[in-house]
This record gives sequence, structure tokens and C-alpha cells, in this order.
Amino acid sequence: MATETIDQKILSQLVEAGAVRSAHVVGHGNGWTIAARYGLTERFLSAKRGDVRVFRKLETLVGFLRDMGISRFEVDAADFDPESIERTTRPDRSATLKAAHEAAAFRAQVQQGLDDPRPRIPNEQVKADFAARCAALRKSASPMCSGTTVEAHLDPQAYDDRTAIMDYITEDSPAAALDVDEAIEHQADTL
Repeated sequence: MATETIDQKILSQLVEAGAVRSAHVVGHGNGWTIAARYGLTERFLSAKRGDVRVFRKLETLVGFLRDMGISRFEVDAADFDPESIERTTRPDRSATLKAAHEAAAFRAQVQQGLDDPRPRIPNEQVKADFAARCAALRKSASPMCSGTTVEAHLDPQAYDDRTAIMDYITEDSPAAALDVDEAIEHQADTL
């Protein structure tokens, strides 16, 4: 049978209502968990991902309980082993941190584009430039570049990036460069 859990929001509401009769800090491996008793029920605090939340440091857990309004609790250290090789991993944190880093880098690139003092390049000029580049590539590749009319202006950094992408891919495969440019053009037309 799976351990029954309670999320932090519900536990906080129960504490505010005075419904929590007692709290137990329980050692598991080299970490600590919280079990709260309310009514005839005892449940462990859950992590955001649904399983039992494990605190690596007792000091962190004590601070958490005090902030929640629980200043008295029992500690069961019978199964605590600071030398345990059992490690609570957080694969979700790695993904979250990576996504945050990528988002920050993207925001920095957008801000750099917004701060660029160079004048914007009219969409028609961009289309003409890339149509000429596609025409040069058509001699060695079969796919065609698409061309639609959209009243938009491309920022100079985006133009430079698009040129660099096309040049880079052209080194390996002119046909693939045309396909990528067509995809970029299609996405730009949907904006």
C-alpha cells in the first residue's frame, strides 16, 4: 500500500484551523520526512511531484515547520543513517534549472535585439535577400524557397542569425538549407 500524503497547502490550512494534533519528524535513510496527525489520520507531507517530501537537513525541516506554525513535534531517528548511500535525487530540479537557464538566455537575446540601435530591416528587403540566396542554391538543390507577402520588419540581429544559420547548413547540404529557410519563412509568416 502506498504511503498516504498531504500537500503543503492543505497542511497549512489544517494548522491554521488548529486541526493538526501532532507532527512527527521521521528519519529515513539520510533524510527526514514529516508526518502530521489530524483527526484519526496521519499523512506524510508530499513534494510537488507527489511522492513523500524528504528534507536533507534537519535544520531546514525545523525552519519549515516553524514557518508553518508548528513549533512542537516528535523526532523518530530510528531509521536515520547519515552514512547511508541512499540519496534522494531530484531529476525534476535539473530539468527546471535547465529550462530557467534557457529562458534567461532567450530573454537576454530578445533584450539584445530590442536594444540594437541599428534600424529594422523591412520584410520585403529580407525576402528579396533570401530569395536571391535561394536562387543561388537552387542550382544545386531541388526544393524551392517559399515566398509570401507579409508586412513585417525583421530586426537586424534576427537577419544576421538567419543568414548565419543558412550559411552554416549550406556547407553540409544546400537542400537542407533551403528546407530550413522555408520553415523559418513559414513560421515568420504565421506571426
